[in-house]
Amino acid sequence: MIRPIYWQRGLVSLKSHPSWILTVQHHRCFSVENLDEQPPSHIPDPFGRNGNLNQKDKYEKLAEILADYPILTLLEMNRRHSIINLMLYKKMPWFQRLFKAPGRRLGTALAAVGVANRACKDSQYFPEKFLQGVNAVLKPAVESLSGWNGAFNSSVQEDQDVSKQVDMKPTQFDALQNMYQPYILNEFSRLHHQLDDIGLEIDFKLTVTNPERSIVQDVSVTFLNGQDKLVASTLTPGMDWRVFDGFKSERRTRHGLIIQRQLWQENVVSADDPDYVENGGIEDLFMGNSKENVVIGVDCAVPVDLEVTIRDVKDRDNVLERIQSSRVMDVRLDSNPVNLMEQKPQDLSWKIADIDRCLIQDQWQSFKDALENNESN
Repeated sequence: MIRPIYWQRGLVSLKSHPSWILTVQHHRCFSVENLDEQPPSHIPDPFGRNGNLNQKDKYEKLAEILADYPILTLLEMNRRHSIINLMLYKKMPWFQRLFKAPGRRLGTALAAVGVANRACKDSQYFPEKFLQGVNAVLKPAVESLSGWNGAFNSSVQEDQDVSKQVDMKPTQFDALQNMYQPYILNEFSRLHHQLDDIGLEIDFKLTVTNPERSIVQDVSVTFLNGQDKLVASTLTPGMDWRVFDGFKSERRTRHGLIIQRQLWQENVVSADDPDYVENGGIEDLFMGNSKENVVIGVDCAVPVDLEVTIRDVKDRDNVLERIQSSRVMDVRLDSNPVNLMEQKPQDLSWKIADIDRCLIQDQWQSFKDALENNESN
């Protein structure tokens, strides 16, 4: 169980509640309610050199960027939603929530843990040594984002060779590409590019404070069914969401594939697959083709001390804001495609697929909208 975490910092005071709803006292320079006023005299104004936007518009733009930023910052300290919680506690019948769901959860986790341990030839790899790896990689992964101007195409897709992009420091790019899945890297790129447009950059310093308190929260599995080249993440985005009986859902990818979801498991099928067409997508979605590869997704909660600095690009000594917090950071890691049934060791590697439930909340919102649409029809 994750213990309550408290934030305390000069002008910012946050206190967590059991529901993780936090109250925030914003610094004046980030408030969009009094932007017609001049900023406080002791706060440097990095915007004066750019005449394309007036001061109010620039502050509003900064507020929008920070609110959307994957890593929770000053304007977005509420812990983001989990799609699993929406499925379990809002719409699933009580008898399925008490009996069927725990069985599915255990079965998914055992299958994933088994293949991870076999791949590493170590029965103790998961979760102890896995969490040691998460604790070790989180600091360089977050700090590698520091100073990046986001200068590669902000419309990167999962099958696009981002290594062909230009205008980025090779060493920084290599670090980011090696540690992040394309979807979350695309979000960082988009928002860093927007920060650069208004003459700012964001820097991070992170310390894992209590490594022994890091925990695995959930394990998900996506059955690829031979679609390894088009789907390589447990958080592949989709559109045209449909929801069945509250906890089964499906979404369509831009390649025309259907990703069916049932709690902690996903199954990738072609829209013209005879079985899918015959069943109309509403039959039991549990378990894909176990002989094909899967992607394993692991949700972890890691206690961290995080320092976020927003500074002027042209004058790095001109610090607009420095935010220090102690909190739990939610991290989703995806494996490379592996086979659940393979008894021999396999190559196993991990990349960060999400931080602070940025992409998970996008799925939560799509699922919620589809539920509400069902109820209104």
